[in-house]
Amino acid sequence: KDYNARAMISLSKKYLEGKGFKKNPKAAASLMEKAARSSGSSRSHLGLMYLNGEGVDKDSEKAFRLFKDAAEAGDSTAMLQLGYMYRDGTAVESDVKMYRYYVRMSADRGNRDALDLVAKWNSRKKH
Repeated sequence: KDYNARAMISLSKKYLEGKGFKKNPKAAASLMEKAARSSGSSRSHLGLMYLNGEGVDKDSEKAFRLFKDAAEAGDSTAMLQLGYMYRDGTAVESDVKMYRYYVRMSADRGNRDALDLVAKWNSRKKH
């Protein structure tokens, strides 16, 4: 399967948002499913669609599995989303240690939002 994941993600977002295209959530989900088979970041995008119920039925367990898979492939967005899911108890039991673990892992990969959170945690420790 020789898919161009970035192009499919881009087109999927356009279908989902209706920018330059007729809004078509089913087409958006279909494209994202294909893209998710070929790259970690695509799985994160698809996970967000399932988490938020955008173009697909909301399914936080499926979102968690997609984020977990993408995180194992090194995707920092997925790591951060897993952290949020542990923080909020979405699809898993709330666990502050796992929240911090995934946020720190995401920060180590350079995710800006995660870096901001870790910086706030570190600044609190110094005072």
